[in-house]
Amino acid sequence: MLLAHNARFDINVLIQSLAAYDIVCPQLEFHCTRALARSAWPGRSRYGLKPLGNSLGIRFEHHDALEDARCCAQIALAIAKQYDGGSLEDLEAKLQIKRGKYADGRVHSPLAKGRRQQGRATQSSTDRWGFPGSQRQPLAGVDATAVMRAAADSLPLAGKQIVLLGPLRGLTALGSQLLIERLGGVCQPDISPQTDFVVACGTTLDAARQRVAEAMADFDPGKQDTAPANTGFHLRLLSERQFRALLPGGKATAW
Repeated sequence: MLLAHNARFDINVLIQSLAAYDIVCPQLEFHCTRALARSAWPGRSRYGLKPLGNSLGIRFEHHDALEDARCCAQIALAIAKQYDGGSLEDLEAKLQIKRGKYADGRVHSPLAKGRRQQGRATQSSTDRWGFPGSQRQPLAGVDATAVMRAAADSLPLAGKQIVLLGPLRGLTALGSQLLIERLGGVCQPDISPQTDFVVACGTTLDAARQRVAEAMADFDPGKQDTAPANTGFHLRLLSERQFRALLPGGKATAW
């Protein structure tokens, strides 16, 4: 459970920041102390962090991350205290407010009774796996495939056996295979002890890890929970962005 003031903004920043580093945002629940304050103390003219903090006698340096977080926490505690403490579920029932959530690529704001528009779900710019959505484009004027093919003379993937869990962004499955071969690599249909790279295209890293674990178990069922290094596997699991960054010219196209 996350708490934030004007939480919808912060949740979107969190999702985009994680996506920028290929860290998939898990499904999560959150509450907005601004929304909680509106339900707990109706009729106020201002519900910003600083006005609420001032009214509660909370001294803090506004626009300092840690100070703001502490103020947010103290506002939530003040609301809970006014409603006789108890669990968060009890407070939700008393205030008739439903917690927000991020799931399946959509952000659902906390929903308070009588504020139907507050709970409207909107599509995030990440895809359903939590990675940057397909509408995100590489750097202006850069043809990602052409840049990587231009580096093919160095055969950066020579001798490498690669399993793609989906097509590379912007290419078909066949086009992805041809690009790998042009760069000197070999596309494998399935994970094996000879695999060098598994690239998580179109899936989450967690799901890709599960695929690797299942493949390892097929070769050695008694060591299902053992790391690849201890079962003869030497593969590296990469996001598509990480894979592109390994290639000459790839950093310019890793979007």
